[in-house]
Amino acid sequence: MRFLRSRAKFTLFTLLIVATLVFTASEIVLRVAFGLGSPALLNEHSKIEYFFAPDQNIRRFGNSIIYNNHAMRSHENLADKHRPRVLVFGDSVVNGGAPTDQKAIATEILQTRLHAYKPNAFVGNVSAGSWGPANVRAWIEEFGDFDADFVLFVFSSHDWKDVPTFEPLDNKTHPTESPILAIQEALFRYLLPRVFRDRKGETEHNARKPSTNASLDVSWLADWAANKRRKPCVILHRTVTEIEQAIDPLSWEISALFAKKEIPLVVAEYSDISNAKAAFRDNIHLNEQGQILLEKAMMTCLLKIGADKF
Repeated sequence: MRFLRSRAKFTLFTLLIVATLVFTASEIVLRVAFGLGSPALLNEHSKIEYFFAPDQNIRRFGNSIIYNNHAMRSHENLADKHRPRVLVFGDSVVNGGAPTDQKAIATEILQTRLHAYKPNAFVGNVSAGSWGPANVRAWIEEFGDFDADFVLFVFSSHDWKDVPTFEPLDNKTHPTESPILAIQEALFRYLLPRVFRDRKGETEHNARKPSTNASLDVSWLADWAANKRRKPCVILHRTVTEIEQAIDPLSWEISALFAKKEIPLVVAEYSDISNAKAAFRDNIHLNEQGQILLEKAMMTCLLKIGADKF
């Protein structure tokens, strides 16, 4: 009996050692190889709802994610007051998220292109997942426009019925602080939601938003640009479903209101490739190929509003 007890204790001790080693190794791999445990953090805000915290430089899934000192997903800070400036407002399509490397997002590609003839040009990426016209308006009212020469808005059809809820952020999906463990984030942010998610739900865009009419915020954005003498342009982004169904985004209510305000509209075209799906990660979000095509729409927008002269 004594021998069996000793053997049982030894086995238990061995299992504990093995479990500890596996846990430690998993934690290290998840942190080093995948960047888990250090997500891009958000700040809650009483008017904007939320925005990404400033001064972040992290790596996630092998991709660089940078937020400058003004909480823009742009690798440069705004120090020189006299440099030409373009601000691009949007949601997760513009932001790119963790699956998109900093160099691969459309605004970074656009800035590189502008540097060919305006070396000090700055393109600011002001975006966050699920943002709509109300969030953009609140951000501008709170932080201003940094004397931007040109302002681009990227909107989709669902933005017409998008309004902030100001509910407390779920730290598993919209983290305001880093988790204690990378394993914790892997389980509760990625693995378990995939296993138990509601298949009827589609995207983050509508997960926290009730339906309402965003016409007041769209009108405000249009009037603000006119009163500030900024040069705005709107890029219309379609989902894969809308592309396959050949839905004309110029018929959207949100498009009609911008057109009524005489603000130029550009439809982001993803037909430069054989299959539009090849430009998307899912029904809404773009992969690197899609970001390249989105940048082309941004450049078309800029040319429409006279960027070749700044």
